[in-house]
Amino acid sequence: MLRLTAALVALWIGVTVLFPWLALELPDTVAGFPLGYWIVAQGALLVYLALVVGYAVVMERLDTRYHGEEPAPPQERTLG
Repeated sequence: MLRLTAALVALWIGVTVLFPWLALELPDTVAGFPLGYWIVAQGALLVYLALVVGYAVVMERLDTRYHGEEPAPPQERTLG
């Protein structure tokens, strides 16, 4: 689990820092902004969404594997 978290944080840092730095090399502009700005802005959102969804799926699988089914809500539990 620690390796997964480290990999996701490294990917997050790479998308946040490396992509904008590399996008400065794109020469075209759209509506006065560099084309790289638009590509990085849209692409980063998709990558962040994939990171969150991927982490949630993996954690759900781990919870099911090690803890079984979710416990019943308090109002459905019975004493005894």
